[in-house]
Amino acid sequence: MKTSELATYYVDILKALGQARFKKMFNVFCIYINEKPVGFLCGEELLVKTNAQMREKWPDLPKKKLFPEAANEMWVVEDPDNNRLLLELFRRAYENLAAPSPKKTKKKVKKETESEDSGPVSGSPLGDKAVMGKDVLTPAIRKAGISGWIKQKAK
Repeated sequence: MKTSELATYYVDILKALGQARFKKMFNVFCIYINEKPVGFLCGEELLVKTNAQMREKWPDLPKKKLFPEAANEMWVVEDPDNNRLLLELFRRAYENLAAPSPKKTKKKVKKETESEDSGPVSGSPLGDKAVMGKDVLTPAIRKAGISGWIKQKAK
């Protein structure tokens, strides 16, 4: 059985716990229940995510790291054909793991459109009335930019 077919098979079983799905990531499949990542399928090996409290509470369950440099060990599902065990391990993971933090969306900075009289100082402190005052930026200075402002100040 192909790995994607196996992932579909496990997800179908895990639907008893909630909305289950999988997503391929770095040659493994991440398994989600209600949008919470709870396990991984690596080839034919099924791993359940854990945290320190879970490993302490159930120390006898077989553990393995997803990859050698991984920080945390995961539970290995030694008998994936045992649906009762499979559901119990994933239920424990779902109930004990923290919810994923929301993704930060990048805010698009809206560029101010230059008006006809803004000229080259648009977007600079010279174009900010709070900095420069109302009457400082005449249309002539706006057109000339900073050099025009410096010339006016020198007069």
